[in-house]
Parts: sequence; structure tokens; C-alpha cells
Amino acid sequence: MGNLILSRSPKKSKPFYVEKLGIHLYTAEELSYFIYNNLMLIDENFIDDKLCDFIEEAGYPQLTVKLKKWRDDSTVWELMLVILQDIHYYNSKELETFRDEAIRIAKEGYEGIYKEKADYLSEIGRLYEAIKMYDTLLSSRDIDNNKIKAEIYESKGVALARLFAFEEAKNAFLRGYELSPDERFLEKIYMTHLLDGSVNYPEELVKTALSKEYEPTLKKWNDKYSETEKQIMSEEPLAFIADLKERDTRKKKEGFLKLITDWKSEYKRNQN
Repeated sequence: MGNLILSRSPKKSKPFYVEKLGIHLYTAEELSYFIYNNLMLIDENFIDDKLCDFIEEAGYPQLTVKLKKWRDDSTVWELMLVILQDIHYYNSKELETFRDEAIRIAKEGYEGIYKEKADYLSEIGRLYEAIKMYDTLLSSRDIDNNKIKAEIYESKGVALARLFAFEEAKNAFLRGYELSPDERFLEKIYMTHLLDGSVNYPEELVKTALSKEYEPTLKKWNDKYSETEKQIMSEEPLAFIADLKERDTRKKKEGFLKLITDWKSEYKRNQN
């Protein structure tokens, strides 16, 4: 799972498969680690008979009895806390942190928690699943706030860009701008054009939106792109730089996706 986990229980012959991450869990401690660090991936369907069987085989039959008895009358977050408490992998302070986060998630509205889950999937590289969730949100009648819709289109655009679907990403950013005009959408649109020259750049739209600030803003964006290019090149072994510049355009695009994935966090920092 990417980390060393000290386990008190032996490795099991029948692991529990976590489909969303494509991983197998072999011990109760690994299950605790997964729950604690991937709360956004857990939903009401997580506690099923397969999980209960796994927990029983891992040496926690009484915990299995509790889960089967309480799962119809308790929230999934309450049951996650029961699992963590009974396995004793985390201390009381860590459990308190987990409980606070679970309460926060439980209080979120439909669009808030669903988008947060989609963003989490995007961050861990489950891009197709994230895009599907963004589309589900965008088709929901429960969301009538244009600013929220624009943010969903923005997140969808970032996920599409990471899949090198730059034309589709530009269209998502453009739709976000139409719903909630903000310069950050125009920057993303321009960057997708720089990343892929075949992407149509709506120059007149951007010129009209920025008015007298068009030329200096464009220079700022170009400088930012160039600086990112220099940074990516400097991180490459010198023997590969010439080849990267001349031939490996896909690898170059992968490097520039660092710029794309930083956009959203930069925007959030500026709102504080």
C-alpha cells in the first residue's frame, strides 16, 4: 500500500479487494490504514458480507457481530469508527481526528461530498471515475448554483487535461467561464492551447474579457508557461534534455501537467 504497516495478525489467504484503488488488503491493520487514509472513497455499500467475512478471518469475530447487528441502524461513518476502535491500530488522538473528519463529511450536502469524492479520485489518478462523477453532478437537478457548476467544470477540465484530452478540457474550462466569468478559466484555456497547438484558442473572447489588460496578461501567462518548461527541463537528466525538446512531446506534456494540477490548489490558497 506504499507504506510499511506493522501488523499483529498473519497474512490472510483470502484478501479483501478494494475495487476503487485496485488493491488487496491482507490484515486488519491494513484495513484500518485504508479506512483512516481513504475516507472519501468509502460509501454506504462498503460494509458488506465480504468485508465482514474478511474481518472475522482476520481474527475479529466480535467486531463482525457488531457490524452485522448495527449496520442497518448506523451511519457508515459510525461503523468505520467502530472498526478502527476495535482493531486498535490508531491511538485516541488519531481516532478523534478521524471522528471530526467523518462528522464534517456527514454534514456536507450532496453536491459538496460528491464533488469532494470526485476530486479525491482525480488526485489519486482514477481519472475516468472522477470524470464520470463530475458528469453525474452536472446532470443533477439538485445543483442550480452557477458558481458551483463552474467549479465542477473546472475540476473536470483538469482531469481531462491529465488524460491529454486537451480539446475536451478547453471546452470544460470554457463552460465554467460562461457560468462564472473568472480570469483563471481563461488562463487554463490558453494553457491548453499552448500544451496542444491543435486546440482552438478563442482569442476574441479572451481579448474582449481582458480588454486593455490582454497583452500584459498574455505575456504573464507565456512567462509562466516558459518558466514551467525550464523547471521541467532542469529536472530531467542532461542526457535526455535534447531528446525531450526535439522528439518526446508526450513526455513534455506529462511534465506540463504539473502546472495544470497546481491550478486548483493555487486558486484555493488565494481565496483564504
